[in-house]
Amino acid sequence: MTLALLLDRLDGTPRWGAGDGPDVLVVPDGGGALCLPADDAPRWLPLGPVPAAARVSAGPAAPATPATPATPATPATAGLPVVLWAEPLEQGALLLAPAPGRRWLLDGHPAGPLLRCRPGQRLDLPPALVLHVSLRLAGAAGPPPAVRVGEPCPVCRLPFLATSRTWTCARCATALHAEGDEVPESERLTCVELQRDCPGCGDPIRRGGGLSHVPRQ
Repeated sequence: MTLALLLDRLDGTPRWGAGDGPDVLVVPDGGGALCLPADDAPRWLPLGPVPAAARVSAGPAAPATPATPATPATPATAGLPVVLWAEPLEQGALLLAPAPGRRWLLDGHPAGPLLRCRPGQRLDLPPALVLHVSLRLAGAAGPPPAVRVGEPCPVCRLPFLATSRTWTCARCATALHAEGDEVPESERLTCVELQRDCPGCGDPIRRGGGLSHVPRQ
């Protein structure tokens, strides 16, 4: 499950228009710091999870009273200005903490110093930056996640084998059989073709890859 931040606006200027794709800032698997160099595009430094000093009780991703964030004891950032720290969580959530002294808005509301965000939410860091949380979806079918091996498929109820070919939901990791020409047609399990929405979380099934959420322009 790959989380990303979509760069909407930088210094008040839209970063994509009609027909163009967004700038996709894929969050490092282990977490990291998003930096905003003065003369270059935003970039990640894969420095690990949100620093311990910035961890307070996050609670749900909901409007909160602004507060001064703790100053994290951060690893070296090569002299680059850090905008925020990000850490992927289970079930498609993203833990975010702003750099000390920064204020931000979540879906248009003032937010506290630590956020648990979900794909589809918007993050404003005045005055220059607007980001959207999204999932980068895998396109082709592949082996089931290790935790799904031996479990029954939600559609046909037959267990997944390590050699099974499956479609896996990017949000909740529900798997469905998606066998192709590698299996004789009479034995082929194509459960994903029988479903419009994921039976685990209700998200539309997207078999072509891409992004789970792209804001309208």
